[in-house]
Amino acid sequence: MTRFRRRTFDYEAVQYTGANLAEIIEFYGNGARVAVEAGRVSLRKSGSYVDVELEPGEWLVRTPGASFITLSDAELRSKFEPEGSELRSAMRAAREREAMARRIERYANGRDEL
Repeated sequence: MTRFRRRTFDYEAVQYTGANLAEIIEFYGNGARVAVEAGRVSLRKSGSYVDVELEPGEWLVRTPGASFITLSDAELRSKFEPEGSELRSAMRAAREREAMARRIERYANGRDEL
C-alpha cells in the first residue's frame, strides 16, 4: 500500500476594505477593467464577462494556477491559515472587532451589559 498526502500550496490574498481599490487592482493585475457600483467591485481582464466581483470584507485570492477566487472572511479563515505573523495579527484584530460588534449589538438589544 502507498500513502498519499494532499499537496499544499501557498496562496496570496488581499481583503477588500472598500478603501483599497488601488491595492486590489494592482494585485489582480494591471490592465484590468474596473467597475464599482454600490461598493461592489467588478474586475475583468478581457472580453465582456466579469471575472471577479468583490464586496467590502471579501478576500481576493490568487490560486496556484494564477486564477482568482473570492472568499468571505469566514470562508478564508476556515480553509486557510495565515503564513506570517502580520496577517495573523490582522485576522485576530478583525475577529476581535467582530466580537465587539456582536457584543454592542446584544447590548443595544438589551441582552448584554458592556
